[in-house]
Amino acid sequence: MSELQFFDRVLARLRAVPYTDLKTVADATHVSLSNLRKIRYGEVKNPGVQTVQALDDYFARIDGTGGHPCPIPESLRSPDPTVKKS
Repeated sequence: MSELQFFDRVLARLRAVPYTDLKTVADATHVSLSNLRKIRYGEVKNPGVQTVQALDDYFARIDGTGGHPCPIPESLRSPDPTVKKS
């Protein structure tokens, strides 16, 4: 997933949050309410990586998906030392 797709997905999720619940998101992510509003309405085109990651982590928690939304490809995973190769 490209960085732009990742941001677009987080932005779509942010825009789906009812306006009255933005304060809850701000408190949970430690992103200011004014910054959330600016991101939501397109005034901020390129928010920082930490901001976008905080939002993604929050939405993953509340959606019950937990963890990072982009699984690590098998080829990049560390080998499991408990698995014996035959």
